[in-house]
Amino acid sequence: MTTGFTRHTLAALVLAGAFSLASLAPAQAADLSAASLLMHGGKGELHELAEKNMAAGKYKKALKYLKKASKKPMDGEMRSRIYSDICAVQALNNELEQALASCDKSLKYDDSNWKAMNNKGVALTALNKKETAHKLFTKALEMSNKNEIILANRTEAASNM
Repeated sequence: MTTGFTRHTLAALVLAGAFSLASLAPAQAADLSAASLLMHGGKGELHELAEKNMAAGKYKKALKYLKKASKKPMDGEMRSRIYSDICAVQALNNELEQALASCDKSLKYDDSNWKAMNNKGVALTALNKKETAHKLFTKALEMSNKNEIILANRTEAASNM
């Protein structure tokens, strides 16, 4: 299934909640789009600015606001969510090694953050580390109650392993 959307448009639609990601994930997983990544979103001015810039395809600006938000005082779960979102934006910006490091930070604060596991798996798949990604998707799939996007990502990772 081809959507014809650019990754910028997909990011905007994802953040707006305008469509079901599951309907796009299988078609988009291979070319690292917003449909294969899972965002937590958040509250507050910095998160709103990050989301606005994401929707406009301005990933570097979005990243700047998320990194600024990560410096604010917060509990471990919220810090994990922010680093998971940073990972997703870095992956969309093709900063895959940095995305892996951000997902590792996220999982350090909350090792049950299945969205961070998914996002790390997407970055690993893009780096052609499909076996490791497949294992991570399998774990995330169990924790997420069989999220369809993660299932599609795991299927993608399994191809040509």
